[in-house]
Amino acid sequence: MKGRLIVFLVFLGISIHAQDIREPAVAGTFYPASPNQLHAKLESLIKTAKPILPTGDIIGIWAPHAGLEYSGAVAAHVYSAVKDIDREFDAVVILASSHSHAFVGASISPYDLCRTPQGDIPVDQKLITAIRDEYPAMIYSKTAHKDEHVVEMQMIFVQHILPATPIVPIVLGRFSDNDAKKLAKSIWRATKGLKVLLIASSDLSHYPAYDDAVRSDNIVMAAIEKMDYFRLNRLNDNPGLLKMENLNCAICSWPALNVVMRTAQLFSMDNVVLQPYQNSGDVSGDRSRVVGYGAALFCKSKADKIQTGDSEMDYIQFSAEEKNRLFEIARASIIYGLEDKKMPIPEIIQDNLRLKRGVFVTLTNKGALRGCIGTFEARYPIWQAVKEMAESAATKDYRFAYNPITVNELSKIDIKISILSERRQIDDIEEIEVGKHGVWVEMDGRGGTYLPEVAVEQGWNRIEMLEHLCGEKAGLSPDAYKTGARIYIYTSQILSEEE
Repeated sequence: MKGRLIVFLVFLGISIHAQDIREPAVAGTFYPASPNQLHAKLESLIKTAKPILPTGDIIGIWAPHAGLEYSGAVAAHVYSAVKDIDREFDAVVILASSHSHAFVGASISPYDLCRTPQGDIPVDQKLITAIRDEYPAMIYSKTAHKDEHVVEMQMIFVQHILPATPIVPIVLGRFSDNDAKKLAKSIWRATKGLKVLLIASSDLSHYPAYDDAVRSDNIVMAAIEKMDYFRLNRLNDNPGLLKMENLNCAICSWPALNVVMRTAQLFSMDNVVLQPYQNSGDVSGDRSRVVGYGAALFCKSKADKIQTGDSEMDYIQFSAEEKNRLFEIARASIIYGLEDKKMPIPEIIQDNLRLKRGVFVTLTNKGALRGCIGTFEARYPIWQAVKEMAESAATKDYRFAYNPITVNELSKIDIKISILSERRQIDDIEEIEVGKHGVWVEMDGRGGTYLPEVAVEQGWNRIEMLEHLCGEKAGLSPDAYKTGARIYIYTSQILSEEE
């Protein structure tokens, strides 16, 4: 009867598509194959988890992928946090590095459904198409997916806490930092307007002794907390930098974390909340050769928002006490720098000063510039960025090497702190709004920037500002903005001492 029905449907011109299903690869080994046992195990892990909760929206998580008995308790921290938030997701994008098949690039799931003992999970074909349209180098490879536990271990948690939510599994092969940057931007573009949860699946150190694993994993987690993917890349490429015996790798799915961190930053998610750590030695009791397990939430810090064209920037409502503390830190760091002394780490109790942002510090004397240095990278808490940039502006701005600031002059120095938004590359200079946008230009390894207020102070229009920026600040031809230089815009929140 079934065969006759199919023939009849074909005769009527109705297309029939047999669904392609990925069968579970590690059910019965990494986790229970029994639906009831798996449900009970996941439920127990979620209920006993003690997550460190964020204060803002969660867009991404990092979770380990060993067997449930080993890393399940650590993974449960982040999944418990996601389960408890009042938010539904349109899709879940899971990224992990291949552990069973060597290839170059990235493979997105070629399956229609992913099966677990608890049922089938739909694969979001529409979102897969959108991502592939943005990232044409993406391949479909069943071989890259069918035997991988690294994605499957996240599937079972996702299915448990977000039932019926479609997923997009992506397995990465040999994948460079530049590849990660491109894929992150592609995911960001493809998921605009959607509520998406990003997941990076990765364990930490492999096979050192217990104490060495703890030291290695703390170094790696510190880099993750700062979203320092450059340091993670170095540690991944050369674990020997950590100088620990039997350390096979410092982190096994570094590219997946790279992509998730970069995508989170594109969504202005600037806060990383690390979760309780453990390694296999804590579970098995064998501390001679262990694997480390960590987890984290990628989320947005609490802050008001101001619109900046087609993007938005967090506007931080600093209290008078917080502003005063920032300028105290700035002045103290300048004094210590001028006296060539190391400044003690200040005590910080204000939450806003712990937010991570790019920062520029500008020093003037009766309106005349005496130093300006900053960083666009939101790697450090604001207080730390202000401390380092203030000292650098006073002691390392090469433009004033012939006439540096002195301790005696410091009483005449005015300090301005600029809290920066994320930079955004533009293709049309008409997008630049003088007085609103700061501009960064770069070409052939050279670059420079003007903060938003510079053009107004100098009385420049858009073209004049670009010519001065290219010719004077970046050391390029004044018309380099026409001949291939990359142009980025950003906005800033300005703090002044006299406010």
